[in-house]
Amino acid sequence: MKKKSILNSPRLLEMKKKRRTVVKRKIFVFSAIFVVVLVGLCFVSRIEKININTVEVSGNKVIDTEFIKEIALKKIQGSYLFVIPKTNFLLTDIEIKVRDMQVLEIQVKERIGLYTWCGESLPTEGVGLEDVKCYFMDREGYIFDQAPYFSGDVYFKFFGPLTLEKEKELSSITDSPAGHYFIPDLFARVVLLEDTFRNMGLRTSALFVSNDTEMEFYLESSGTIATAPKIIFNQNADFIKIAENLDAALSTPPFQTEFKEKYNSLSYIDLRFGNK
Repeated sequence: MKKKSILNSPRLLEMKKKRRTVVKRKIFVFSAIFVVVLVGLCFVSRIEKININTVEVSGNKVIDTEFIKEIALKKIQGSYLFVIPKTNFLLTDIEIKVRDMQVLEIQVKERIGLYTWCGESLPTEGVGLEDVKCYFMDREGYIFDQAPYFSGDVYFKFFGPLTLEKEKELSSITDSPAGHYFIPDLFARVVLLEDTFRNMGLRTSALFVSNDTEMEFYLESSGTIATAPKIIFNQNADFIKIAENLDAALSTPPFQTEFKEKYNSLSYIDLRFGNK
């Protein structure tokens, strides 16, 4: 009884009351400081001199500059915690460089368009390339953006389905072919063969995957691709052997002379039957 009465003594009760009051005051003070800091941060974050108001883009060649700026501005629109603008350079979460606190620098590393893919089929006779929609491709055969019309043979052109599997042909792709690969299992070998043909003096301009077993290289011509001389070969053939056989044929008279003198009347060279 004595112990209980001591714990409930007026003095101890008063001390407990004072402690609770001190704790409440500390909580109030810390809360007030937090609110002041938050309000101050909100105020400072809205100062014009430390908010991004300019976007600079460099390194882009194919992708339109204004398109990149529009995406960047959308990315930094809005506020953090509903009060702090995302344009504030101190808090932006975009992995890009900020210069002079107000300039957002975006360094673009684009895919390089080395070739073009111009559809599943060759343009029919009488149809010009200006009427064909082509897309840029990189060194791996990846299609990434629509290409403008180029007169002449500025870019080597590929024609044919985007894969060799029938169920995955372009007919199943309703929008843009961008994001797809062209003959991914053969592309590197085909490009190497095209380079080899050019080193042999053959002016190749296009390749057509005619079916699941054959391909056709088209040579430069004053007419349309459909009427140009072509080199026919099998997809599963030894490409090195193909190049060797053709080089041997082009170095052997009388074919060597006829090829040079009658180039414009050449219809095709068939490499599907070895060195025959």
